[in-house]
Amino acid sequence: MPSSPFLQDLLLTPATAVTCAVLVVIWFFLWNHRVSADKVSFSYTNVVEKKEWWRCLTAAHSHLDLAHIGFNVIALWDCRSAELWLGHWRFIVQSLALVVLSKLIMLAVVYFASSCLPAPRSRAWQEGGSVGYSAVIFAWMTILSFYGPPTVSLLGLVEIPSLLAPVASLLITQLIVRRASLVGHASGIVAGLIAALGTLDWLSSPYWGGCFLFWVVAMLAISLKATTGLPLPCLEYAGWGAVGGEERAGGAGTSGRTAAPAVSILYPEGRTLGGGEGGGERNGGAVALV
Repeated sequence: MPSSPFLQDLLLTPATAVTCAVLVVIWFFLWNHRVSADKVSFSYTNVVEKKEWWRCLTAAHSHLDLAHIGFNVIALWDCRSAELWLGHWRFIVQSLALVVLSKLIMLAVVYFASSCLPAPRSRAWQEGGSVGYSAVIFAWMTILSFYGPPTVSLLGLVEIPSLLAPVASLLITQLIVRRASLVGHASGIVAGLIAALGTLDWLSSPYWGGCFLFWVVAMLAISLKATTGLPLPCLEYAGWGAVGGEERAGGAGTSGRTAAPAVSILYPEGRTLGGGEGGGERNGGAVALV
């Protein structure tokens, strides 16, 4: 066993360490290739209306700048005790489940909020994009608050009940970070509360956890095939190619719709994911940090 506490933690919590590394690699790729945030962000319009379900994952694992990725990686590493408590497999599967659950909660909040607002503001809520892993981090903070010490120190100034720590962190984040997504962070806390009640315990079974992973991958592949034109031969045989088959053939079929281009998310190409030259998405609009 290495003498360094940090190296010991790396060996004891490899899933947390790998997740942190993946987030950093994705951030560097997006930054290095100048990828527009709109091309990976999550919004009600994209996910519900355009059926771009893959954005639930791309948005959760994407970050806009160095401070954004830095804060989230540090916060996630502070939650590594969840992996020690649950084990590697359950931590990985439950983290993915928290991504899905927090996004569903966000969609529900946006739906009900936009239905109560006048048209211009309603549309702004639906089109507002967000990126970041903070929702999952807030969910883990909430879960751990149920099993940790009764009180924690807030910024080293005052002791508060552990159950209030996620809410206090949410308020501080909103005060410090101008573009922080209140809905995204609050959705993470609600997802954590739901998970803390044991609603995700069934995922600890290798069978049910494997089934969950299978359906997540399947829905991701179906959405990519249907909305981006990404070549997925395994879905052609299953019949999913019919989603865009005639269109990609150049409009020769009965639908007569425009051909769907191949996927391109690199900013220099000037294309949006699943759209034509300059089409569909905004290029570099305001995106909230989650």
